[in-house]
Amino acid sequence: STGTESSATSSDTSTSSKLTEGSENSESSKPAEGSENSKPAENSNTSSGSGNPSQTAHKHSYKTTVVKPTCTEDGYTLHECSCGDSYTDNEVPATGHELDTWTLKNVKAPTYTEPGIHERQCLNCGEWVVDESIDADWEPPVTDENLVYQKIISLKEQYPNGSEWGQDTYYDATGKGPGGYGSADACAGFAHMVSNTVFGTYWGYRALIPGFTIEDVRVGDLIYEKGKNHVAVVLEVFEDYLTVVEGGGGVGWGRRIYREEVENARIETRYDPPQKS
Repeated sequence: STGTESSATSSDTSTSSKLTEGSENSESSKPAEGSENSKPAENSNTSSGSGNPSQTAHKHSYKTTVVKPTCTEDGYTLHECSCGDSYTDNEVPATGHELDTWTLKNVKAPTYTEPGIHERQCLNCGEWVVDESIDADWEPPVTDENLVYQKIISLKEQYPNGSEWGQDTYYDATGKGPGGYGSADACAGFAHMVSNTVFGTYWGYRALIPGFTIEDVRVGDLIYEKGKNHVAVVLEVFEDYLTVVEGGGGVGWGRRIYREEVENARIETRYDPPQKS
């Protein structure tokens, strides 16, 4: 009948229009992307220009620390923010070691066939550093005094008697400049120049033990006269005196120094010590 049909139609319509709350098929429950109801990201630092203001943007505040250079590390200025951001600038080069002129230790003793290894202590950090400036080139030992004499005499052509070698004349054995190990001026500079020419470049000598006699002195040895700020090179040795070549107040060849003064002097030699029998 007409009343029955109307009731059925009404029931179907009610069923089709009813949606289960939270149903996966419910599209109308999701706000359209980009609509006015869309929630902004929690960490957004942007401002919408209307409505609730967004979070305030972080502003860096840097703490500055100056790190001074060391002997081996560069210095710089460090800027650090509480958020963890940091950067450096104003770099300053490492200072390098400043080696003590007088403090020296042997790591490996030198021989006539190879240089020794030496270390000097840094005045700034205390580290012991290998000082390459005194690793010298050695030559085989000269033991023939006649050969030593001939090598010394050969220098007379270049440095004749009376030629200039004054108190300010400088000798540098290593190329390191004034103040470097292996450098000297005046009489010491001349004596070491002669000695290095004959025996090879090395700034080290063996002193004769006090109590030696003139018979222990050899051609090419260095003699430091007692009470005088002067050093010379032994040129010839005789029974009661020896002759020397020297510089400082000009070059001089052949001055005599007699036995008593010789035996009260300091003698340094480049010869090997005598072998024990």
